[in-house]
Amino acid sequence: MSTIFFIEKYFGGEITEIIPQGKVPSPDFKVKFDKSEFLIEAKAQSGQQHGANHPMHTGPTLFDPKAEADLQSWLFEKKISSRNGRAMEPMAIAAEKKGADILICQTDYIATKVDPLSQISVPCPQNRFIEKITLHGSPGKPMKVWFFQATFPCENQLSKLKEIWLCNLCSDDYKFVALSQNNAILKNYLKNES
Repeated sequence: MSTIFFIEKYFGGEITEIIPQGKVPSPDFKVKFDKSEFLIEAKAQSGQQHGANHPMHTGPTLFDPKAEADLQSWLFEKKISSRNGRAMEPMAIAAEKKGADILICQTDYIATKVDPLSQISVPCPQNRFIEKITLHGSPGKPMKVWFFQATFPCENQLSKLKEIWLCNLCSDDYKFVALSQNNAILKNYLKNES
């Protein structure tokens, strides 16, 4: 399932523009929720492209604190790559620089069988659980969505990036986590739609 598919089929959003990549860094696309448009940057953490063929996949995905620390680093921490020795820019900071309102991250982390309530404290320690809902896409199986109010643990406060969405679209059990800094974009939109 693609990011665009679930935005349209599960959330009822409308993709209004796929932004071509040019010399100036920009988000990937614009989505319209109700009467408001938002800029979205979409990323996949290593392994998402491989699904069950990932070299580390050995059966059911289980809770792995190492994976949570990897997610925190990938999203929020400036580090040196263990692969090539170059400085890596965290995805949240890169999305902020591109002017994105929302960062969507496909990650194996969210595919675990453990409830995200216990997991989210590693990548985003300052968080507060808001609520959990189940969405029914057309056509498709139910998607569980957890909403959190969170402070993104970046070196510098992010002013443009409002939400980070974590999802795994390759698993048999669709799960989705929305981390909101201030304004709960997705939660408020879905509330108004129901």
